[in-house]
Amino acid sequence: MARHDIQTNDSVVSTLTVTDGSGEGQLEATRFSYEGLRHNVQGRGSLGFRKFYAHGPDGRRSAHDGADAPPGFSVHWGCRIRRFGAAGIGQDRVLDRAPLVEARSRQRDEPAALSVSREHDGAPLRDGGAFDGSEIARTVRSVAAVDATSGRITDETTTTTEIAGGANAGSSSSLRTLHSSILNDTVNWCLGRTQAIEVTASHTLPGGTAITREADQDWDGLKCRPTRVRLMPGDGSWRVTYNLSYDAFGNIAQTKR
Repeated sequence: MARHDIQTNDSVVSTLTVTDGSGEGQLEATRFSYEGLRHNVQGRGSLGFRKFYAHGPDGRRSAHDGADAPPGFSVHWGCRIRRFGAAGIGQDRVLDRAPLVEARSRQRDEPAALSVSREHDGAPLRDGGAFDGSEIARTVRSVAAVDATSGRITDETTTTTEIAGGANAGSSSSLRTLHSSILNDTVNWCLGRTQAIEVTASHTLPGGTAITREADQDWDGLKCRPTRVRLMPGDGSWRVTYNLSYDAFGNIAQTKR
């Protein structure tokens, strides 16, 4: 896939302000900066930024490299966090592990599976704390399959494990998303559209037996939009069907069950 860097006047998010969760009306802001806007030279639009930075309100600064890289290119996920310990001493720690994605050959580059592990430290308070600087949880995202045509991830599992700091150290929860059918309409360039999906959730505590929910949808490939959505299509007792119709501007005008 041929690409090159460009400069545009397009708008991007520069600051995100949200409540701090204290209930006292306080707000906290995260600032963003970007570099390396990429564009497909074959006219297929923007490929996203090569890197972006998030500057958190607590002094943390994270750099994300190539997270939106298109199929056929190496993907590197990274996150460097600056946090403060009890003495106010800055500490750098790489929290994300690099995924296993590299270009396969000079003749044809193909997307490959990857695995990313993120560690969660104790609260970055200047006053310290019982678990300050300790790993309290770990989240691992594993991608088992990628659609070779669109680059769409078709099978991924995210597992979060409690390491310390809570009542259930060693327990974990898992969420698997499987896109069992993908639409790739190369004539109309409608690629990577989910036709059938299964979501399975489980955890290791009592009552955490895996539960799977399914859905499927039909597509209008020419206009690249869904025309019918079914929830639990294989279960006559729980199946719900939505038929979608659109107005002249492409907005959903009516949904029939």
